Amino acid sequence: MMSTKPASYIPQSVRLLDQLREVLRYKHYSLRTKEAYLYWVKFFVR
Repeated sequence: MMSTKPASYIPQSVRLLDQLREVLRYKHYSLRTKEAYLYWVKFFVR
């Protein structure tokens, strides 16, 4: 039996937060979820 893996999205941007925004947009995440994810990534990186 052959398993099929869904195609993954490859961000076009170089910057981390821009890549995150692209992936979240691609996956149709809600606006509040995107804001929360971006906040926590910024917090972690600092």
